[in-house]
Parts: sequence; structure tokens; C-alpha cells
Amino acid sequence: MKTLIVYDSYFGNTEKIAKEIFNTIPEKKDTVIVKVDGVDKTDIESFDLLIVGSPTRAFKMTKKISDFLKSLDEKKLRNKKIALFDTRMNVEKMDSKFLKFMSKRFGFAVDSMTKKIEKKAKNAIFEEKWFYVKDSEGPLLETELENAREWVEKILKKF
Repeated sequence: MKTLIVYDSYFGNTEKIAKEIFNTIPEKKDTVIVKVDGVDKTDIESFDLLIVGSPTRAFKMTKKISDFLKSLDEKKLRNKKIALFDTRMNVEKMDSKFLKFMSKRFGFAVDSMTKKIEKKAKNAIFEEKWFYVKDSEGPLLETELENAREWVEKILKKF
């Protein structure tokens, strides 16, 4: 299965997850990983599986990921397999009523990515996942790289 992994990263946490996803996929010759700035949108339709990751910034995806998803051609996304992930703080474990309220009201990066791409990707198969960081700049929680490996293995079996 030809796989394209596109990500953005502020503090390196989302990049670590993206690289772990890449390293878990056995068919390296059919897998491309690229930071969103360097993606070639004209090649999207040649991939079977599109994996997109973003850090959660201000309760949504980064502007670069948003622009990337907005720029995708609806025809090239038909019947694709699409997996979306984000990195975020676990606000439920924080002592902040404000952050809990805001996250319930606005969501996280994966929520905004799903809304944006669902409009374009008719009949696509979706998979979503999030990975936790300890603080706004990280690092990732110790279990998250293992969680990324397990998620990719699940995706590869499902798709």
C-alpha cells in the first residue's frame, strides 16, 4: 500500500510521532514522509493511504496543515484511506477548568482536520488518533511512541 505521511510540528513532538509511524510501516519503498512545507500536492492521488498529523495549537490544527487540507483536490481524495492524528495535552488530567471548557467547546487539531477533510473526501475511510504531551511544548508521554506503533499496525490490518 502506497502511503504518504504529511505532518507539521512546532516543538518536535508531532514529528517524532510521524517518524515512528514511518518506521513502523514495513513497505518503506512505498512510503513517503514529508513535513507539510515540502509536500507535492500533485502526487496525492498516487497514494492509497494519506496520514496527516498536526500539533494542537489554540485548539485546532496548524495553519499550514489547514492550508494543505484546503488545497487538496476533492477528486483525488475519493475513496482514499485517510488517517489523522494530533499531539495535545491531556486537559482532563490538568487542574484547569478554563482549558477543559475550551477543549470541549473547540476541540483539538484532529477534530478540525476531520471537519475540513470530510467535506472533500467523499467515501473515504477515516481513522483518528491523538497522542499526549506532558506540557504545551512536550515532551511526549513515555507511552506515546508505542501507542503510535500500535495505531499504525491497526490501520494496516484494517485497510
